Amino acid sequence: MPILIIILSLSLSLTIGCRESKPEDTAEPPPSPAGAAPEPVRELERIETGLQLSRGVVLQHGEGPPHLVAANFFKGELLNIGDHPDPQKLTLSPKPVRGFYALKKDALLALETGGTRLFRVSLRPEGLQLDAALEVCNRPRLAAVAADQNVAWVVCRDKDATLVRVTLSPFAVAEKRSISGILADVAALPDKNRLLYTDLSDNSLHILNLSSGAEIRSLTLPPEPVRIVTAPASTAISSPQPEAQRVWITHANSDIISAIKPDLSEVERSVELGIIPSEVVPSPNGLYLYILSAGSGRLLVVSTSTMSILQRSEVPVGSSSLVWFGGQSDGSLLMSSGPRGHLWVWRAASDRLSTPQRLSVGAATGHISIGRGQDSVWITCPQAGRSVRFLVP
Repeated sequence: MPILIIILSLSLSLTIGCRESKPEDTAEPPPSPAGAAPEPVRELERIETGLQLSRGVVLQHGEGPPHLVAANFFKGELLNIGDHPDPQKLTLSPKPVRGFYALKKDALLALETGGTRLFRVSLRPEGLQLDAALEVCNRPRLAAVAADQNVAWVVCRDKDATLVRVTLSPFAVAEKRSISGILADVAALPDKNRLLYTDLSDNSLHILNLSSGAEIRSLTLPPEPVRIVTAPASTAISSPQPEAQRVWITHANSDIISAIKPDLSEVERSVELGIIPSEVVPSPNGLYLYILSAGSGRLLVVSTSTMSILQRSEVPVGSSSLVWFGGQSDGSLLMSSGPRGHLWVWRAASDRLSTPQRLSVGAATGHISIGRGQDSVWITCPQAGRSVRFLVP
């Protein structure tokens, strides 16, 4: 499910964001940053499960090693992958369980996408443990989790969409509401105490109180708003609350990305990128966007203040799962090269990405999952049933 993002500019619009032409390419691909070569990324372990794997999350108990928790794609069976050649299996349901959301360092929520339940699972010294199962609604598909606010919102798609508010402690359903439209995506903004969802039926973004569910407003968007992406506000962009999260909306089969004003009062602008993004990742400081177009095999670095393209790189067509790993201003951009079977790693320094390091995993790659430490980067080969853990200094 591609996530597409855009960036806010300094100019404000009082209408639905004026559509703008694609940003001007102002720079040729720069050389790698000067200075001593960074320590290379290296493989730590490779585990063969023999099962088709879903995307997963990384959990860690105490100071123990990071574990990848994924699922057998065709069953409600979780796999605890890490530091042992035979992954532990925890059966939750005879029906598929595919949606995973980290609660904290050692716990997650899992959706019974082929059923009606929400599972709470924790990682203990003895392995994975099912803590609770909760009936929520028919065919849960998406969730937005705010553990610090003790709330999760679950989206179910049956004949009609249903939005369910769940308290995490006690683990219980607090509210259910029917949504008349076609709910595409949902996201939580804990710093603002807001819940967002996009509706394809009327091309709108709905803004709710995260704790209570009370609707605050809705905004009209360009056609087919499908994904909500959030990131910290850039210090280069004027805002009364620089730490507040920024919001971008992507649109189906379109190069348009819509930026929402920081106070969520209106659409600030909609911009044409010139490529159809498949993944969009903001830098943690909010100054740059890293935009992957899997269909055209391009990776762009875009300045969020000027909307100019600072760097463009060629990548394999079909690449996916673009993630940031590291600190606020320096770190690494990681990408799964898909059918090519590599993990690509760029070192980011200011507005520049280095020449990438490519690490083969021997099979078509899928999702990248990251934890809290340098040794907690996992990439899966879904069809091959392989999981590989890397050290990213």
